[in-house]
Amino acid sequence: MPTVFRVFRILPALILPSALLGCVLAAGCVSPLSSLTPAESPPGDEARTEAWIRGLEGLSPLEQARIAEQAWRDEANPPLLRDRAAVLLSTRPSSQYTAAQQALAQRYNAAPPEERAAMEHTLMADLASTDDNTLRLLGSAAARGSETSFPWSLTVLQAAKRGLLADSAATLQRLSSPGIFADPGVAGLSAQAIPPAESPAGPRSGCVALLLPQSGPFASISRQIADGAAVAAQTLSGQGTLMDLRIVDCSQPDWLDQVAALPPQCAAVGGPLQADDYGSLRARGLPGRALFAFLPQLPNPADEGNDVWRFFTSPQDQVDAVLDVAVNELGVLSFGALVPGDSYGKRMGDLFLQAATRRGLPVSTTSYPPKDMKAWTRLTATFVKAVAPEKGKIPHAGASFEAIFLPDGWKNMDMLISALHYNGARTKIMLGSALWEQSLASAHKIQPSTFALTIFPGVWDAQAMTPAASALRDGMAARGGQCGNWAVLGYDFVQLAASLGLDSPQWIPAGLNARLAAGSVADWAGAPMRWDGAGRASRRLILFQPTATGMKRLDLEAFQSYRQGRGPLPNLEPAEQGSAASEPDISALIESIVGKAAQTAADPAPAELPHP
Repeated sequence: MPTVFRVFRILPALILPSALLGCVLAAGCVSPLSSLTPAESPPGDEARTEAWIRGLEGLSPLEQARIAEQAWRDEANPPLLRDRAAVLLSTRPSSQYTAAQQALAQRYNAAPPEERAAMEHTLMADLASTDDNTLRLLGSAAARGSETSFPWSLTVLQAAKRGLLADSAATLQRLSSPGIFADPGVAGLSAQAIPPAESPAGPRSGCVALLLPQSGPFASISRQIADGAAVAAQTLSGQGTLMDLRIVDCSQPDWLDQVAALPPQCAAVGGPLQADDYGSLRARGLPGRALFAFLPQLPNPADEGNDVWRFFTSPQDQVDAVLDVAVNELGVLSFGALVPGDSYGKRMGDLFLQAATRRGLPVSTTSYPPKDMKAWTRLTATFVKAVAPEKGKIPHAGASFEAIFLPDGWKNMDMLISALHYNGARTKIMLGSALWEQSLASAHKIQPSTFALTIFPGVWDAQAMTPAASALRDGMAARGGQCGNWAVLGYDFVQLAASLGLDSPQWIPAGLNARLAAGSVADWAGAPMRWDGAGRASRRLILFQPTATGMKRLDLEAFQSYRQGRGPLPNLEPAEQGSAASEPDISALIESIVGKAAQTAADPAPAELPHP
């Protein structure tokens, strides 16, 4: 971990238009005014660092933290950029913020006074754009003995100024002592401005209700959601917020009466999971409560953001996730869509076609009969325009599209992708759906080279090390529960409800929309939810690749290297890369096609379950 920092100086102030100034003041937005430049740094490094900072504007705090950590770790980056990344990382939700703080402390202690002042001003600018939840966490985590030392002094100071600490007034008194800051002006404190210390306030409290069936086909899912919610309530309690968690059993005949009888302070309500229950609830009415439906889309989309909101992954989120990475990161400019001939496949295929068309990208679409697997090999040959090979060789795909969208369940993928490979589509990128995540939560017997170029979106990264992901993982382990995408749903919703602070029926939709759009949750356990100014939800899904052990986060750099001819097939172990580079094993492909058809032809089609 790098710990040596270069000399800092402040860049000249920039004149910002009012729209950009608003961005600077908003939570999670990086201010270009906070750039640092070492006096001896080459001009090219200054321009590169400034461009890097501007590239972070508008991203979520988690995304900023991820990018900052990568830039800090990368020794190929200019020292200036790595220095700047460390400052930002120390103010964002990340498993590495402590390491960044320690590195900053070492650099500060070795610096002369003028450089210390520059570091203070830069850190203070980043802290000004840190949201309340993250700042509360950072300020509370600082050890009592370190609160007068940089960078913890400024972190605690900013948290106390916003009243986020249990003893904010007393903290401001302590930090007003002379000699703590190299530039006392950075703190903006004066004896007259500091309120007298008061007795610590009692813990904050809130209430949240979940509408979940405790029996029937959704009971197992409901238990996972409820467990995740309970872990969130426990985590919040440790941070000084007591959340009263109420579970209403939707499988009971009087569940609507139970919802109506919830106390007034239970204004935030999550669920239900089923469209029929949602319809019953809407017909009954829910005055004074903000309903966040656990549905991929509302029966009447016009309701969203007016008197009901969504807290769930949508089909559009899935399409956007795979299109974004294919187009923006991998340079794909043409697509195929091979969709099952059922209602789900048609809906997903239509969404993909519409999204690609809006971007001016061509899509060649073909449907296949989900239950007639014996027809898939011939159908995929037509789809990819397979060219007849020499004897003993695998066909060549004549179709020009570079990636194929496959919106079907995981159980069909080995056979379907093997059929595509057999017909020559071995170098085309395969784009899956979030339906795969539930099946890939555990190990599967797969041929790694079959899925080397396969990407799919999901919600839960089991290897994530953010504070929220770690808290959920540890809490679920303590309860003996399963930590997955459904537990994430419960955990993140309770965190959202706590951050919104809806403790009475006296709220209006426009005000709630503004809070949601501001991004009140600093650290999501799973893929973050986002709302626009009209209260319409979207989700920035995480991208994964299938592996023999289940799934792992997409290695985008390896994918890009392969696409550019600079590296081997991604997602393979070193021992597998040599064989994968040669002509594929025809017998293995045939076994995947014929064997899978024999195994699954008699199986019923899987029920379409919701995905969080």
